[in-house]
Amino acid sequence: MIESNSAYNDKETMMLVKEIYKENKKIPSVTLHSFFTKESYEYLLDSVRNSRRELTQNLLHHRYKICQTNNELSIFLNNKNFAKMFHKITGRKIKKMNFQTLALTWKDYMLLNDKYREKPGIDIIIDLTDNWDYKSGGAMVYVDGTGDYFPVISQGNSLTIIQRNPTVHRFIKYLNSNAKNKERVIILGNSV
Repeated sequence: MIESNSAYNDKETMMLVKEIYKENKKIPSVTLHSFFTKESYEYLLDSVRNSRRELTQNLLHHRYKICQTNNELSIFLNNKNFAKMFHKITGRKIKKMNFQTLALTWKDYMLLNDKYREKPGIDIIIDLTDNWDYKSGGAMVYVDGTGDYFPVISQGNSLTIIQRNPTVHRFIKYLNSNAKNKERVIILGNSV
């Protein structure tokens, strides 16, 4: 069973996390490090390592592989405890969490494109890549329509929550030749 770090069950910790989330006025966000227990994180890594990958691409929007992972993560992201934690941080309730596990390698990307605008909502990014060198690309970047941008610089075993309003959109920086023999794996979810 997948479990989060017990530190995130502490009331004072969650109040601090909520404050940090709300302090970011332009794009409310927070990153929780060491989010899963060590055993759960290793389980997720093994699940991804052993998963089948399917390339999906639309040259004007994206190129990456989608991992076919097991149902346990879906069960975790849609259970009462996660929904309760999510509500404490964001003040919003989750009806259902949709997600995809993306495997990014050299030449992969996600572009901004007016034909592929998403509805406002809250994104969840779970990083399953240890020791990623951002000189290789692969950063998830949010833009707010004013020219400001907000890169999500996360690390393995972290969970980032980001609120998107109608003017906020995201892209993934092109993975350059420095990423030749490496893979960046992130789980990208959004609340419905």
